[in-house]
This record gives sequence, structure tokens and C-alpha cells, in this order.
Amino acid sequence: MARWGRSRQPSPKRPQLTREGALLLSLFTLDLALINHAGYVSDLSLSALGATFCGLFIARMLPSGPPPTWLWASVVAGLGLSLPLAQFAGWPQGWPVWIFVVAALAASVLVARGRNRPALVTGALGGLIFLSVCWRWDPSQIDVLFGLRSAGHALLHGQNPYLPVHPSTTLGSPAFVHFTYGPMVAVLAAIGLLFGDPRVISVLAVVALAAALFQLARPRTAGWRLAATVSVTPLMIAMVINAWPILIAISAIAWWLVLRRQHRVAAVLVLGLALGCALVQVGPLMLVLFLRSRRFMREILVATGIGLIIVGAFAWWTGFQHYWYYTIGIHFHGLVGTGSLSLAGILALIGKHPLPGFLGIAVGALAVVWVVARPVPGLGGVLTDAAVVTLLAMFFAKFAFVDYYYIGFAAIWLAIAAGSAPLEEDLVRIVTLDDSVAIAKEPAPAPAPL
Repeated sequence: MARWGRSRQPSPKRPQLTREGALLLSLFTLDLALINHAGYVSDLSLSALGATFCGLFIARMLPSGPPPTWLWASVVAGLGLSLPLAQFAGWPQGWPVWIFVVAALAASVLVARGRNRPALVTGALGGLIFLSVCWRWDPSQIDVLFGLRSAGHALLHGQNPYLPVHPSTTLGSPAFVHFTYGPMVAVLAAIGLLFGDPRVISVLAVVALAAALFQLARPRTAGWRLAATVSVTPLMIAMVINAWPILIAISAIAWWLVLRRQHRVAAVLVLGLALGCALVQVGPLMLVLFLRSRRFMREILVATGIGLIIVGAFAWWTGFQHYWYYTIGIHFHGLVGTGSLSLAGILALIGKHPLPGFLGIAVGALAVVWVVARPVPGLGGVLTDAAVVTLLAMFFAKFAFVDYYYIGFAAIWLAIAAGSAPLEEDLVRIVTLDDSVAIAKEPAPAPAPL
């Protein structure tokens, strides 16, 4: 029997965790795993990496939807607070760190209050101050900058960028090596040297990535907030300071996803340039996209052709056998990094026998079969699957550097931005349940006329 008096108001629904919300949390935990001990094993990095995998597996099972404002604010604050845990060689301590942290916390408060543009400006200011202090770091502790400078100077003098040698800091590799990256990286390094430092291109790549996330995201509020997370992510500082070229390739891939809506030819050209930078490293990411859409297939095939033309020209200049060894073959000679954030590195740390070299490829192939057999709908779902495959392949590979893991990190960013955007010419017929009724995500055929 109903009671007399005012009727009880229905209780509000509890906030539901969405796919994008779980991905946002995975973004924070993966940043924590990679910056702690500079990508090497620690209790915190292993726990954070495990949490990342759990978050991604959960995200695959959740419906798409915008994360709540409080979650955005919490992740922005968490990313900023993770900087004191970063342990990269030569990074400053003291006041630059706390300026970055305070700026990130201020950006978090602004996001919570709905002031997204000021949050981006505040986070970017703190990031620029910390980056400007890191810029003075002596690059002698890493071989990437040596390679970029030697290749860039060679091109500026009309010489082959793969002929000079530079010191190597990779475990098990020769003391001196030739340039090990794609030819577009050498071209961009030469352009950066015209402005005094090849890392100038890395800074522009970060700006380009933030702009691509903003353009890809719907609604615009999510775009501003994604750009704010870029500005307060310590991993991005590491990518710039170390001049890791995969940052450039990922930024180009992000713009491919943006431009392909209305400027398909330009988009494919941009993707071809990206593959000219890191054709092998982004393979797992591109394979997942390739297998999900006919339109993706056509675009990736054309872009791969462009990338192979660029690579082939420099391989002919260098000599095909030498080019193969300089860019790919030499990596098989390196030893497993003891303590690196991979299963092989952990086993080496505790004195166990190394895993077979093909294990990473095998696990990656099994992961590809799994995500294709049980796909997640929409462009954001495909990019979520791409992040899962990439991270699994890296964890079981012979070596997994921080910049390789960054490919999965960026895929999570792109998945959040893409959200529930439809996938053109999807090869997989997704079926979901809504009120116990199966609804195919394909338009029903029109009824026949009477």
C-alpha cells in the first residue's frame, strides 16, 4: 500500500564506468609503469603494467561513453604527481619538478570546474618550464641523439646518412653503429639541425599530437581535456628529451586518422611518411587496423607502398644488404636488457634462460586472432584492440624499450579520442544486446513493396 504524503523521488542512477573511462585510467597506470625506473623493472612498474592490462581487458567489455569530469580531473592530477617518481638519467630535481606538479594540480582543478582551455594553458606552461630545464641535459648518455645528429649533418652535406658511425649504448651491440632508424627520421633530423637541435622536431610532434587528439575527439570538451593530459604527461618529456623518433611516426598516424575523413589523399601521404619513419615498430598497430576495415586496407597498402619507395631509395643508396643490417639486423645481435620491462628482461634479471626470440611475434599473432574474433565496435574499439596487441607483443618480445611501449600508450589516447565514431566498411559484423534483443550494427534491408 502506498504511503500518504510526498512520493519518493526515484534515486539517481549510479555513474557507469565506460570504455573511455577505463582507458583513461589505463593511460595513467601505463605512464606510471614506464617513467618509474626509466622503463626498467620495479615493484611499482610491474604492478602498474599489470593494472594497465587489466584496465584494457575491462575496457573491451564496457560500452562507449564520455568519462565523468571528476575522472578527467583525477587523471590529470595523477599524471602530474607521477613526475617525482620518474628516474631518467640527468633529469632535474627540486624546483622544476614542483613547478610541473603544481601546474598539473592547478590544471586538474580547472578541469574539475569545467575550464578546459585554461587547464591546457596551465599544464602546458608547467611542461614547458620543466622541458626547458631538461633541454640542457648532456646527450652523451644515450645513442639516439648521436645518431640523429650524425645522420642529419650527413644529409645537410649531401652525404648518405647511413654511412657515419656513432657510439652505441645498447647492451650487446657493437661499440659503434650506423644510423638505425628509417630514412624520414634522418630527413627530419636534418631539418631540426637547421634550427639548432633535432629535438625541435620532437617538440613540434607533441604539439601536432595534441592538435590531432583535439580534432579527432567528439565533443570538443573531450578534445581540450585530452590535450591537457598531453601537457602534463611526464612520458612526453622523456620522448622529447631522448628524441625518440617513434613520437614523430605516431603523431603522423594520428593526423592520418584526422585527415582521412575529408582529405583522403593527404591522409594516405601522411601515413606513408609515418611508415618511412618506423615501418617495423608500428607493425602490430597497423595490422589490427588493416584487418578490420576494407578502407583501412586500401589506405594502409598505398601508404606502405609510399613508405617502401622512401626506404627503397635509401636502401639502394646504401646497399640493400648493409641497409638491412643497419636498421633491422643489428637489433637481433643485442642482448636482452637485464631488468627491462618485459618477460625476457625479468627472467634475465633473476638468472633464468632467455625466452625464444620468436615468442613476441607468436603472442602478438595470437592476440591479433583474438581481437579479430572478438572485436570491439567503432574506431575507438579498434584502437583499443590495437593497444592490447601492441602491449602484449612488447611484453613478450626479446627487448621492449620505453619508446616501443609508447606506441601502445598513444593508441590508448587515440582510442579515447575516437570514442564511438563509426568504422567505415567494417569487415566484422558486430552484434550487441539491447533489452535482450540482438541488434546488428548493419542497416536492415528495406521491405519489399506490396
